[in-house]
Amino acid sequence: QPIVSSDGNRIVGAEALLRWTHPVRGQVPPGVFVPVAEQAGLMGKLGEFVLRRALTDAKRWADLYIAVNLSPVQVRDPALLDLVTAVLNETGVSPSNLMLEVTEGVLIENPEDAKVRLGALQKLGVKLALDDFGTGYSSLTYLQKFSFDKLKIDKGFVEPLGKPGNSQAMIQAIVALGRAMNLTILAEGVETEEQRVLAPLEQDWDQLDPQRRRKWVGIAKRYPTMKAEERSKIDRRMQPWASLSADQRRIARERYKKLEQLPPAKRDELRTRWEE
Repeated sequence: QPIVSSDGNRIVGAEALLRWTHPVRGQVPPGVFVPVAEQAGLMGKLGEFVLRRALTDAKRWADLYIAVNLSPVQVRDPALLDLVTAVLNETGVSPSNLMLEVTEGVLIENPEDAKVRLGALQKLGVKLALDDFGTGYSSLTYLQKFSFDKLKIDKGFVEPLGKPGNSQAMIQAIVALGRAMNLTILAEGVETEEQRVLAPLEQDWDQLDPQRRRKWVGIAKRYPTMKAEERSKIDRRMQPWASLSADQRRIARERYKKLEQLPPAKRDELRTRWEE
């Protein structure tokens, strides 16, 4: 499955998705057969097959990275580092082109052991992503304990974009938090142009001055505990900006730059009007 840049113009990577076409049952989703493989003690072999196949395919895409999911069984395996090292050497793929994705379920059981094994993979040069962010029990705790390179926003926040609700504000809060921690962000399930326009914020974050970055980081941290009225106010403020085209955003940024050349009273007056 391709991973596309936030402007929608470039493929920057691919995620390996495991599928099973059964001769009798037809298409069997991974949510059905992966738990069975784990219970049957087959997850080690299945995970090795996926990793080897993904990296073999990735040899053809030297300028792209490949993302592969790790199951809790794989992370608990002391031989995980040796396996990843061997397959990287076998295929000739650079460790920096491999992104291993884990969910909170991987981290709940024996978190200290997981931290050691995942840390060893990062020392090898492999990148780590926290998958399905926002749907688990204590994602913020794991962000503190573990060193991740990427956050993946669960598609449950992306699918409702453009409809009434707080999904857009939640995505913006996650992006602000991730960027404050120097993490890259990936939104899962972006399938329409409207979702693409409403979801990406990474390219705009770099345009903010440090004071405004600190402001939005503070909002991101407070958002889950805010009263409904305060959250609604933030949602209303963010909706117009997210719906602007790239050219309209550029013009808006230029207007804000011109504010700095105006007298303080006039500057505050115009800024208030534009924000409203």
